[in-house]
Amino acid sequence: MNIVAVILANVGSIAFQGGNAFELADTISGIWSTPAALVVGDTVTIRPARFRWSTRREFDLRLGQSTGYEGSVKALGLSEPGWPKYFLARRFNGDKHSKDSFYYRLTVKPWSLTEDADGNLKQSPIPSAHRFGDLKACELGKPIHVPRFYGPLEIAVSTLKCKPVELLKAVSAATGTTLKESKHGWKFECDPAELRHRMDRYLLDRLTEADADKSDPILLTDLNLEREAVQAASDEELVAATESSPCELSMPILADTDLARAAFERIRIYSQRQDISGLKPGMYSPRQTAELLDTNRPVQLVMRLDLGTLYLRGFVKGQGTAGIQF
Repeated sequence: MNIVAVILANVGSIAFQGGNAFELADTISGIWSTPAALVVGDTVTIRPARFRWSTRREFDLRLGQSTGYEGSVKALGLSEPGWPKYFLARRFNGDKHSKDSFYYRLTVKPWSLTEDADGNLKQSPIPSAHRFGDLKACELGKPIHVPRFYGPLEIAVSTLKCKPVELLKAVSAATGTTLKESKHGWKFECDPAELRHRMDRYLLDRLTEADADKSDPILLTDLNLEREAVQAASDEELVAATESSPCELSMPILADTDLARAAFERIRIYSQRQDISGLKPGMYSPRQTAELLDTNRPVQLVMRLDLGTLYLRGFVKGQGTAGIQF
């Protein structure tokens, strides 16, 4: 592949002919002489990028417009606007990647943070993907912590020689996390604003697909409810959910809120389900289940951030503390 990148004075140019995440990582790393990390996305062949720029902010903006990969001025870390399907939407695309995909044949390898005599990482010249969560198995003189939610993300890194901390900063920017160093170790933490942004873009894409298909109205209401839940959650609730096992976001549904309206729409649509052929004796139909929920008492929403699933939990009408969830 013929890739040309030139920097002249305060003006630079890039001519990326299109390719995979590793080729883009090495291209932009070569331009800025600093390590680059990309979250491996669902796009098998990244679009070409040919443009000139005068500032780093302009470079990030135009790179996003050309390739679909958004950048960060903090470090050379890039990702698609929303989370990749393989990361969350197992129910949408089945296999992690298409068998015809470059990424399907790609071997995910452990991170190697071995330093040479100059303190630089001994980078492999062969492209390989690394799971973000596997960084926990490495130590740079002290432990590395990665929140549970982000663990399955696959990262493509450039082959440029660099200091370990430079690579960690690029990975942090790519994954939308913050990186903190203390005497106890390196700690990646959830950035709530970035998590909301990526979840919203991801859910909007799924809504577009579900709306076009129109075969599953319950899926539409679930996705709308998930969007409202992520927006309604506090920063503290989101951070806690990314660290917990399982990665659950649990919150009360308060009256007269967008979250409540989305929840009641889900209940309404659920009550209209007709697919009851699999019901066993003693089981309630969807309509019966919805009618049993006492909406005059507290209703809780529980969402699995890492699976893109949710359910409502409340009380049965007239049954004291008897609970119900669906």
